[in-house]
Order: sequence, then structure tokens, then C-alpha cells
Amino acid sequence: PFLAAAAPPELIALTKKVTAAGRAKRPEDAVAAVAAAAAAGVPPDARLGAALIDACVGANRLDLAQASFKAVFDDGGVAPDEAAFVALLRGCARADPPRWAEAGRVLASMPARGVQPGAASYNALVAAAGAAGDTERGLAVLAQMVAARVPPDAGTAVAVSKRRTLRSALRKMLEAEAAEAEAAERGG
Repeated sequence: PFLAAAAPPELIALTKKVTAAGRAKRPEDAVAAVAAAAAAGVPPDARLGAALIDACVGANRLDLAQASFKAVFDDGGVAPDEAAFVALLRGCARADPPRWAEAGRVLASMPARGVQPGAASYNALVAAAGAAGDTERGLAVLAQMVAARVPPDAGTAVAVSKRRTLRSALRKMLEAEAAEAEAAERGG
């Protein structure tokens, strides 16, 4: 929401601590900090949950990211936002080997949780596919993005930047979108 309530100072400080632990590749410290805060009566919010998942993914700990997602959003009753799902999608796509089927399940589960996948969700998968050299997967994700009628954004341009074929597909998406808008304008 545009005018969302400001987070309490305790949550802001905790989110910064979790983010710092993630940058230091210490996801266990991030999980421990969130657990200690919850035990002390400071429950997580969506922003903290996303930061926690991101900290785990940054250290290549998809298992811990999934457990954290479950603890915060399933068991903890916090409503996830797109940022939390994007972090989880990045974790699935960056796993070695990538867990594409699992990423697909995460993406498909979003609407049931009240979150429509946006450009950021698709961008995470396209970027990971491009970085892995999996052009076919990247093209499939772009096609899925078009089918879902999710418009590309500046992040999409960054996501496709590593592969010429993906850049070309994005350019065609944008041209088709412009032609569709022009046809609608002429017809309306």
C-alpha cells in the first residue's frame, strides 16, 4: 500500500541486522536473530521475512530459505509479498543444479497467497536462466510473462542483458506490446 504504516524501530533494526548477516554470508545468524526477536515478542513482518529469505539465498542455503519462508509466512501467519517470493524464486533458480520445477511451483502458488507475480518475479527467473546459459528456459519464462500479461520493466532489460537471444525476444515483446497499444488506440 502507498501509505503503509511505518515499521516499528525494533523491526527496522532487526531487518538491518538480518541484511548484514546475509551480506556476510551468515544465514544462521540471521535466522537466530529473527527467532530470538520473535521469542522476545517482536514478530516478523513481510519485509523482515523477505530479508531473511534473501540472506539464506545469498549464502546458497535454499533449504534454510524454504524453512524460513515456512516459519514466517506459513506458520507465522505473515502475509507474504512479492519480495519474499522473488527471493525464494532466486534461490530455486540459482541452486546447483537449478530447481526449475520447484521455481515453477513457487510462481504458480503466488496467486493463491494473494500475490500476483509481477515483472520482478519473472525477471528473477529470466536473469538466472541467462546467467546459467539456459536460453531456452529464459525464452520460456519470457513467453510465460507475456501470456500472464505482465509488462516488462527496466529490470527485465537487466535480466536479459547477458544473452543476445533473450534481448532479441524482449525487443520483440516490446514491439508487439507497442503494436497492440497502437491498434487499441486506433480502434478506440
